[in-house]
This record gives sequence, C-alpha cells and structure tokens, in this order.
Amino acid sequence: MGFNNRPIEELDTLVIRRAYYVLGVSIAGLSLIMINWLGLSTIMFGIMAIKRVVLSTVYYVVPMATAMIGFAVTQLPATFLLSRVGNRVSMFLGLLLNGLSLIFSTTSSYHTALLLRFLAGMGLGLYLMPSLLLILGWWSIRGLTRWVQVAYLSSITMLMLTSSLAMMGITQGTVLYLGIASLVLAILVLFTMKDAVIIKSVSIMAVMNNPDVLMVSIAFSAPWECT
Repeated sequence: MGFNNRPIEELDTLVIRRAYYVLGVSIAGLSLIMINWLGLSTIMFGIMAIKRVVLSTVYYVVPMATAMIGFAVTQLPATFLLSRVGNRVSMFLGLLLNGLSLIFSTTSSYHTALLLRFLAGMGLGLYLMPSLLLILGWWSIRGLTRWVQVAYLSSITMLMLTSSLAMMGITQGTVLYLGIASLVLAILVLFTMKDAVIIKSVSIMAVMNNPDVLMVSIAFSAPWECT
C-alpha cells in the first residue's frame, strides 16, 4: 500500500538500485563459477589430495572436456527451468552445484574429481542464460540493455582472461572458502533477488529470438576465439 503511494521519482530510484544489485550479484556469481569451471579445471591435480601419482597428458585434458560436457547437457534443463519457475531457481541451483564441486575438489579420487568437474559445467549451464536474462529484464525497464550488455561483455572477457591466472594463488583452503562463498551467494540469489516481470511474461522462444539476448550470448562466446 505504501509502495503504491510513493512518488514516481522514488520508484525509479528503487528500480535502478535493484537493477544494480542484480547486476552486481550476477557478476559475483559468474566470477565464482568461471574460476571453478575454467580455472580450476586446468589445475585440478594441483589442489587434489593425491600423492605420488604419475598422470599422462590425457588426464589433464579430460577434466576440461568433462566440464564442457556438463555445460552442454544442462542447456535444455536450464531452459525448461527458466520457462517454468523463472530465473532465480536455476541460478540458485547453478551456484549450489558450483559450491559443492568447489568444496569437494580436494578429493583424492580421480573419478570423483571428474564428477565434480561435470557438476562445475552443470553449474555454469544452469547459471549463465538465466543470469543474462535476469539482468536484461531489469535493465530493459529503463531502456539500458545496451549499457548492461557492454558491462557483462567486459566482465565475461576479463573473467575468462584472469581466471586461469587467479589459479596460481589457489590452495586447498582457498577452494573451500570459494565453495562456501558460492553457497552463500546461492541463498542470497534465491531469497533477495526478484525475477523481472518482462522476462517471465513471455515465451522462451520469444526470449531466445530477442536480439539483445543474442548479442550477450555472442559476448560470452567471443573470448573463446582468443583462447
């Protein structure tokens, strides 16, 4: 009741603050997921509790491939969740899987480690598109989707370039704290963020055909051309 009686200027301020909050939390979640999915996959054996084991080259390639498979097979379930329950639930599940895969990454079992890499890929698959759509939904209210596309493009590009470098300072203890941070962020996403009505009120095909969504999707894919 009080909310409906607020001046238009105050409502605009609340909307823009919420949009900034959504953008900040989404980038924070993406940072944790990218560190796990891209960076940690490349140094998995450096943080595992595995001693005096000689591993061939293929053992170092398989973890990244497993993470990629996890990402690929989750695209359809993520789309289903997005169209049925909105953005937050899918983002929550993505951060939850990401946190669990980080916390248990110090396993001494190679096969368990591969399963965790698969979960890391699933985390990205569940998180990426819903987070992009959530951000676009909030910022399109103010007609600022172009600005937020540039911001998200910059964050994705920087994360892909720096996640591997950040791994140089990652230890078993650090991975545990990153996993806990991912779980905490998952709870924040579920209970403090709201879905943008503009996204929930349209069909998934209409969303996928939106040129803004296509542009941001390309923004995610572009850095791979340089890696």
